[in-house]
Amino acid sequence: MQTTYYWADILFQMMLLAQIIIVSLIIPSKIISKLKNIYKVYPPESYPKLYTKSITYYQKKQYSFLYTNYFIFLISIVLWLLGVFIYPEIMQSVMNWNANSFITFYFILQFSPVLLILGREELKQYKRMREANSDNIRKATLHRRSLMDYISAKTLGLMVFTYIAFIVFNFYIEQFNFPWFGGYWNIVGITFMNSINSAVVVWYLYGKKLNPHQSDLDRYRETKSIIHLVVGVSIFATLFVVLKILVKAVDMSQLNLFVSSLYVQILAWIQYKFIFKACSGKNMDFSVYKKQQLRA
Repeated sequence: MQTTYYWADILFQMMLLAQIIIVSLIIPSKIISKLKNIYKVYPPESYPKLYTKSITYYQKKQYSFLYTNYFIFLISIVLWLLGVFIYPEIMQSVMNWNANSFITFYFILQFSPVLLILGREELKQYKRMREANSDNIRKATLHRRSLMDYISAKTLGLMVFTYIAFIVFNFYIEQFNFPWFGGYWNIVGITFMNSINSAVVVWYLYGKKLNPHQSDLDRYRETKSIIHLVVGVSIFATLFVVLKILVKAVDMSQLNLFVSSLYVQILAWIQYKFIFKACSGKNMDFSVYKKQQLRA
């Protein structure tokens, strides 16, 4: 039986292929490239406080991260090729599951090496730094930690406006009595996400500094970057839910999977840009990791 491919299916298949390549191949390779550059520019001989383990140890972690992503990439490519060219009926059946569930869980699988390997190792690194820190002199900068010191009122106001407009939008759509419409659960979901984001911001504003060697300027830059990232993701995620509702409201639900895949790819690039900023070394003070000079 010959299977007819609709244009929406073809668009999704191409977008899914792009997601496989970008999230599991291109972005991990770029992250490792930036990390390797840091080890080259800031070697342990000159910056001993940056390293709590041998270079070999960090290289193994990098290879573990990279090969895990390559494995996910290869498996995904094989399944994609089988589904598109050999078993299209099965492909179509599987992809007609709930669009959000399929793309969300697959993206979590793709992004898991960042959290489970790089993120976990970063926390361990900071812990070893604190344990090895022999500097008993505690320094504190008298700086008012206000949210408005890190983000403009205009940007924060845009997030609040987007959230309020989203609530109004849901009340408006509710009157059409669409059987598929999530109703107020949409508002609950976005509110929960914003609550988690707010907790992250509060922790960065008032929480304990993880890296004992981090300069006050770097701490400020990191906090500012995190806050802007959180606000940007909040606005972006809210607009995405609106777009998903509109796609179904105008009876173009065939585009759901395409839109979902596009969304997670943009989200992945946003996350990569944040990681890239941390790995670039251009805006960080690495002098705090230098070998201390003995006084005469």
